[in-house]
Amino acid sequence: MAQASPWFPRPVKRFTLTVSEQLIWADGNPVRSVLLNGSFPGPEIRVQVGDRVLINVTNAMADKNTTLHVHGMSQRMTPSSDGTPLVSQWPIAPGNWFEYELVTAEQDIGTYYYHSHVALQAVTAPGPFIVEGNVPSIHKSVREERTLVLGDWYWQESTKIAAGLLANPFRWPGSVKSIVLNGRGLNACNATVAQLNAKLSCADTSASPSVISVPYSTSVRLRLIGAHVLSYTAFGILSHTLDIIAADGTYLEPIRNQAHVEILPGQRYDLVLRSKSAEEVRAEGKGGCYWIRMESRWRSPTWGGWGLLAYPSCTPVARARTMRAGPPLPPGTTTDSAHLLPGAKFGWIADEFAPLRWSGADRMADAPRDEEVVRRIVIHSQQIRALPNDTGSRFIENGHTYNEDDTTPVPYLIKIFNKLVDEPSYERAMQGTPKGYDKLTDTYVAKSGEVFDVVLINNASELGRNVESHPWHGHSFKQWTIASGMGNFSEQALTAARAHGYKRPIARDTHAVWPGPGASALNETLPANSSGGWTMIRYRVAQDGLDAGAWLLHCHVLLHAVMGMSVTLIFDAPRLAAATGYDR
Repeated sequence: MAQASPWFPRPVKRFTLTVSEQLIWADGNPVRSVLLNGSFPGPEIRVQVGDRVLINVTNAMADKNTTLHVHGMSQRMTPSSDGTPLVSQWPIAPGNWFEYELVTAEQDIGTYYYHSHVALQAVTAPGPFIVEGNVPSIHKSVREERTLVLGDWYWQESTKIAAGLLANPFRWPGSVKSIVLNGRGLNACNATVAQLNAKLSCADTSASPSVISVPYSTSVRLRLIGAHVLSYTAFGILSHTLDIIAADGTYLEPIRNQAHVEILPGQRYDLVLRSKSAEEVRAEGKGGCYWIRMESRWRSPTWGGWGLLAYPSCTPVARARTMRAGPPLPPGTTTDSAHLLPGAKFGWIADEFAPLRWSGADRMADAPRDEEVVRRIVIHSQQIRALPNDTGSRFIENGHTYNEDDTTPVPYLIKIFNKLVDEPSYERAMQGTPKGYDKLTDTYVAKSGEVFDVVLINNASELGRNVESHPWHGHSFKQWTIASGMGNFSEQALTAARAHGYKRPIARDTHAVWPGPGASALNETLPANSSGGWTMIRYRVAQDGLDAGAWLLHCHVLLHAVMGMSVTLIFDAPRLAAATGYDR
């Protein structure tokens, strides 16, 4: 049941989602998958700022629990609807339902998405969540929009992948087989996979890319959603450029004429495509059909994916001709190895992002000043050998690993509401090691009105002494990306990073920690106890209790999250302990 809410009267929007399992052929290869209302991705949920949103989720699976998390939304005053199993709620058991509640505010205007927060169900169980509201005047002429949902497609069930990650010995699933767009991709059918997964043959399927139709001579807003679970992805539309106007729901000073965008799992970018005129399209001789390209970065070997941008002249006949000709691969390359977009660069252009100043901007526009910061939490994250004989693997954060199956038989937030556990103690946490960590409750504790920094350290793996990219997603209100840098973190490194960029940090909910020296994709290694990169983010805990709750901060490479790359933060614990009205 939903938690009682004081947010009345408000317009109420109701939605219903059913979680089930079905066989789908996203890239031409069949896999039994977790779906929302029978589709991948799930249906778009679109609401207005100020709406009270109720989402009824029914679990129609036979033998799996599930939950729903609305990624990037603040969950103001509704922490028990955050969808984190055994932190904010009991998982939804087969045959049961749960009604999620959230209230949208100015801060939430933008592009978000929802997804299951159990194991790796989000591989095929995401869906767009759009909050409409005031639009900056410079974008009011953009009337057309399209939603683009990126996904990673494996040729095995997500349950089996998750089991392998936690197994002894550790089993990595290997490379993603396709990056798919709006649930569709272009890949050759593998007869062995078709037989193993579905007892079918390749004659039973055909692969076709997602087609995005656009008019001539029009500014089109593209809501690009990084619902993939592993791929650091370069995205571009061949023979076109893109303007970047928002990141994770925060409007930016526009960055114009980009050949590509780099997006990590969990991130979203709002882009403006200025479509070509009919004359330009005719002169280029492509029949109005242009390839959309996705390429992995910062992992080896690489992989990719395709979509199709279709102008009015891209008729079914022209489309068929384009498909027969195939994508424009350079000689000697494949879909996986071809690099048609600019290569990887540490930090990409993230240090150039700045929030747009406009009349509708709210209190999240500008980062808290340095003098408001009262403390700093440093989180060292590392992949280690684990389990008997060191044949398993986990991620640890400051020596601790997170496992959603081992947290507690009663959700932690409910224990606090019902006074079944000791209240997380700010005083105890400030005496802890590291400072801010409450060992008794295994949480990082923050108090009302506090501003603090978190430094996320990308330490070298015990397995290969190298590093990868990690998108860290913070639940609750957005945080600000203060700076990012290569190598080991120090005050000197922080000063240098901020001198180079990050002049006006933006509020977002998913922050990149890049691999620098020691990047596994470059076959580099690092000395023990050293790091390849770091990112510092800034939190402001609300003074009025709007964000009181238990909130995860975790890697949104969900394979890493399954392996324990997560910590729990408690905001405003006294207010939580005093709360009443949780509907049991």
